[in-house]
Amino acid sequence: MFSSDEHNIPDEILFINMAECAQAALLMAVFERTHHIIGTNTLSDVKFSFTFLCNKIQKFCNSNLKTPIPIKLALIGSEAYVNSFLRIYVDLLSSKSPDWQTYLRFYLIPASFINSSSPASSSPLHKYLASIDPAYAGYFHTSKDSVESSRDAGGSSEAAAASSAGAVAGGSGAAGGSLVSVQELYSKVVNYLNGAQTLLQIPIAEAMVTYKDKTGEDEPSQVFIPFISDAKIGKFPF
Repeated sequence: MFSSDEHNIPDEILFINMAECAQAALLMAVFERTHHIIGTNTLSDVKFSFTFLCNKIQKFCNSNLKTPIPIKLALIGSEAYVNSFLRIYVDLLSSKSPDWQTYLRFYLIPASFINSSSPASSSPLHKYLASIDPAYAGYFHTSKDSVESSRDAGGSSEAAAASSAGAVAGGSGAAGGSLVSVQELYSKVVNYLNGAQTLLQIPIAEAMVTYKDKTGEDEPSQVFIPFISDAKIGKFPF
């Protein structure tokens, strides 16, 4: 999916959670005609892909005086999927210069939209973004109440984009499994990527988790988990 040429970095990359998204193979087939798209099944897939991308960016910076243009990363999946990228993002960029925060912009499309789920099933982050941006709500959060609340909130006319300081997610709409529905989804995602102008920076919080080894023999350990809207303890749902 990535070219071996270290000077060639895609302008846009779509990541899709194969375990969450219905008709994922069909979506991959449609998008890969015009975009770089990567299907992931596990947390290891996410870590490998994102780390590989950051290594390519680093090689580009080492061999070029100019800075790379911002790369659009569309994450198609649930908020848990977003958080899987968020943790790796924080780990990798914690040792980078602040300039790295301008190299990546996130565009989030929720699995609930693809799977024809109710808008009520979208995450708090998705709902928040739909509430402040009518255009975004129109793409991914099509319930009447959500659109009206978006208008009341006086959101921007542009679909939201995310900076490296946070992420932007989508709400939920309706897209079935037929080819026509997939094409409709394709059009909405492309319009979102091309039309988003507003850069929304969302702070990243951290939760401190104390845990012990299963044997219970060692002293408790602590780990800090980055999150945006909430943090849940348990296995990743993919």
